[in-house]
Amino acid sequence: MEAKLTRIALLIFLLIICRESFCQKNDTLTTLDGIDVIGEIYSLQEGKLEYATVYLGTAKITWSNIERLVSPKNLTISTKDGKIYHGALVEPDRGKELKVRDEYDGHITIIPMADVIQIDPVVRKRIYRIKGYLDLGFSYTKGSDVTQLSFNGLINYRTDKYDFEYATNTITHVQGKIDKTTYKRDMHFTAARMLPRKYIVDVTVSGEQNTELGIELRSIVGLGIGNQVLLRPRNRITLTTGPIFNNENYSDTLEGTSPDQSTVEWMGQFRWRAFSYSLPELQLYMDLVYYYNITLGNRNRLNFNTNLSYEIMDDFFLNFTFYAQYDSNPPDPNAAQIDWGNTTGLRYEFKSGQRSKRARKKRG
Repeated sequence: MEAKLTRIALLIFLLIICRESFCQKNDTLTTLDGIDVIGEIYSLQEGKLEYATVYLGTAKITWSNIERLVSPKNLTISTKDGKIYHGALVEPDRGKELKVRDEYDGHITIIPMADVIQIDPVVRKRIYRIKGYLDLGFSYTKGSDVTQLSFNGLINYRTDKYDFEYATNTITHVQGKIDKTTYKRDMHFTAARMLPRKYIVDVTVSGEQNTELGIELRSIVGLGIGNQVLLRPRNRITLTTGPIFNNENYSDTLEGTSPDQSTVEWMGQFRWRAFSYSLPELQLYMDLVYYYNITLGNRNRLNFNTNLSYEIMDDFFLNFTFYAQYDSNPPDPNAAQIDWGNTTGLRYEFKSGQRSKRARKKRG
C-alpha cells in the first residue's frame, strides 16, 4: 500500500514538472539558417524577442534574425501602422511573415515581420498588465558641501485601447555652506485613449513644485490630441498638442501682487524613445514640452527631460538624467529664468505577473 501511494505521488510530481517545464513550451521559432527551436514566447519589445526553451533557458533574440514563428496560443500583435491583432500564429507560406488566425472568427491575416513592433501573450488577469520602475540617485561634492538626492517612479497599466500612467519625480538639492535647500518635485497622471491611424486623445492631471523658479505649487489639468508619427521596434516618436488650465501658487511675490494666478496655456509636446542593443544596451527617453500662455500673452515656458540608461544586470539599470526648465516671465523677478541639473542613479524595472528574469532565464 505504501509503495503504491509513493508511485502515485511520484506520478503527480512528474505531471506537474511536465506542465511547468514542457507542456507550455509548444511554440516554434525558426532561425535564418533553418533551425527549429521549441519553446515559449514571452514577449517582443524594442526589437528583441524574449523566448524560453526547455534546455537552454530564456534568450533575447534580435527580431530580424528570426525567419518564422508559430504559436498555438493567442497573442496580441502590434504593428508600426498602429493596428492590433489577436490570435494564434499558424505556419506561414513563406519566411519573414506572420500568419495570424483571428481569436474570434478565425480570419487569416498575413503580416510582414518587419512591420511588427510588439508581441504579448493575451493577458486575462488585469494585474499582469502593470509595469513600471523605481529610480534612486545620490551625489555629494565635498568642496562645495553640496548634496543631491533624487527619486523617480512610474506605474503603467495598458490595454489595447487605453493607457494609464502615474509618474513622480523628486530632486532635493542641499547647499550646506550657505544653508540653502531647493526642491524640484512633480507628479503626473495621464489617461489616454488609442484611436485609429495612430492617433491618441489624453487627459493629464499634474502637480509641480520648483523653489528655484519661485513656484510653490503648479496645478495643471490638460486635454491633448496626438499622433504616433513614428512606430518602429527601436524608435518611437509621438507629437501631442492641446489646451491646459494652469493654477500657480508662488513662494515669493512682490508686495501688492496676488500669491497665486490662474491662466490658460497651449501646450506642444515632442516625445522620443530609442533603443540600441549593441554593447552596452542603451535606452534613450526624451521629452520636450512648450507652453504658450494665452491669458498673459507675454509668457513662454519650456520643459526638457532626457534619460539615458543601460542594463548592468537583469532588471537593474544605471541611469543618467538631464533636465532643464525655462520661464520667460517668472512670478518673482528675482527668481532664475532657467533651472537645470543632472542626476545619476540606479533603476529597477518590474512587471507584474512575471518572475524576475534572474530566476527564469539565461541571457542569449
